Amino acid sequence: MSEIAKVLKRAVKLAAEPADDFPELARCLADIHDDDRSLLREFIEESGMGKRKAYYLVELGTQLRTVSIPDECLRLIG
Repeated sequence: MSEIAKVLKRAVKLAAEPADDFPELARCLADIHDDDRSLLREFIEESGMGKRKAYYLVELGTQLRTVSIPDECLRLIG
């Protein structure tokens, strides 16, 4: 299994869980988007997440790459 396929599988799992891991999900979706946009469409279909929310998380994941805020703090902010 390729690395991006593992990221996709992890993202689908995170999407099914409560929103506590949204920073990790956002980073996973940004990685998927950067590697293969068709996989992002696959994620949207598999997870049942809305397209708008998925792209919002992609943007958030891209921005999180440039800051060094701990995930615990991000979860508190929401």
